[in-house]
Amino acid sequence: MGRRTGFKVFHNHLTQDLAKELYPAFDETRFGLVEELRLVTVKYAAEHGTDLIHTFAHSGSSADDKFLDVMIDAVEQRGGRVRLVQLTASHDDLTARIANPSRQRFHKLTDSAILQEKLAAGVWLPSLDGNQTHL
Repeated sequence: MGRRTGFKVFHNHLTQDLAKELYPAFDETRFGLVEELRLVTVKYAAEHGTDLIHTFAHSGSSADDKFLDVMIDAVEQRGGRVRLVQLTASHDDLTARIANPSRQRFHKLTDSAILQEKLAAGVWLPSLDGNQTHL
């Protein structure tokens, strides 16, 4: 998407990887740092007129809703605009991509069994309301 739009891509895993190095536990301390890193980066980009694609896997939780509201507000306060885009893929496409070598390089999920469990449980299915585009 970055090549198509000319926007810089801020991959969500970058903040996860950094926070995980400092706080390995899957807990609020780690997630708090992730949110702070993401927010300061988005604010900085907005202040400097940098067009940015920020990847984000919305879990459907109210915490994710709140984070998006805070992030959108921060960008708009700095004269920027936010457009939410929901990317979707079929289960077959997701399963086919799980073995892609780039997933290991970026510390993403690479276990097909875990992916199937998450898909069966309906993880990653929420639809965002409001100003969005589906691709």
